Amino acid sequence: MGLMERFGERQAIKLIKHYTGQDITPKFIATCDSDIAPDWRGVVVLDDHTLWLVNRLGARGVTISSIAPHSNNGQYPPGTRGYPKYHFGFDFINGAGNFNVYPITTESGENMELFLKRFE
Repeated sequence: MGLMERFGERQAIKLIKHYTGQDITPKFIATCDSDIAPDWRGVVVLDDHTLWLVNRLGARGVTISSIAPHSNNGQYPPGTRGYPKYHFGFDFINGAGNFNVYPITTESGENMELFLKRFE
């Protein structure tokens, strides 16, 4: 992990603590876009129980057991807009809505997909 990645991870942990009071130990972190708010750019942080979306304006977390992944999660198909990047969509189990996460790099998408397979 490079210097910038370690800095980004430390900042995300600090922001989660600042906004939510939660101390976490991240297992996965990546820069991403999301549709939780217009023009949202930040990081996705996953620990053993929670998916966090963090940027300078706030931190939002949801327990992984409270969301269901979409069936078409993963890499965009070859020849489609977005390929070779990844997308991950989630529905709240209680029916409160949904959200999507779009890792910025292909490598981050691959790693996020591998991490999320542990919860299937």
